[in-house]
Amino acid sequence: MAVDEALELSTLAAACWLAAGNVAGTALTPTQVAELRAAVATVRGVLLPTAVGLAAKGLLPAEAVAAIQRGRGPFDAALDVVQLAALLTDHWSAVQGKVPITAGEVAEAAAAGQALADLLRPGEGIAAMRAPTALDDARQLRDGLWTLLRRRHRDLRRCGMYLWDDEVDAHVPALQARKR
Repeated sequence: MAVDEALELSTLAAACWLAAGNVAGTALTPTQVAELRAAVATVRGVLLPTAVGLAAKGLLPAEAVAAIQRGRGPFDAALDVVQLAALLTDHWSAVQGKVPITAGEVAEAAAAGQALADLLRPGEGIAAMRAPTALDDARQLRDGLWTLLRRRHRDLRRCGMYLWDDEVDAHVPALQARKR
């Protein structure tokens, strides 16, 4: 183990702690997830029939609306809301005043749908197509820092065992030990 690596351990531990806080701060309770699912289902119940009607009038592309209708399940419902919001936003000048929803509500619907899609675990095929989210990036950073911290601390303890044998704990405490 290089001396520089040993000296960086406290900085690395602080970075790992901050990264863990970024992940923990975004967690939702099961009740909040259920509320988000209900909200997405409600808004989908407004947006989808609206889009079908607008497509029948030629104001939205019928094939795009039909493609949105095909899927099933909570993850698909979340993506439906995101796609419907994008479709309405792209054609807002043609549909404005003809829909029972404002542009602000469309944006809120898209955010709720995306938030739910980020929380749910899709099937294999969809997971491969899904772009990483900020939460995924935060988890990856936290996990990478933790792995690096554990490896470097292990190496430091090995050096400490060489120097102090059974007295290593007095000089190099265990990784998650509290100060006394």
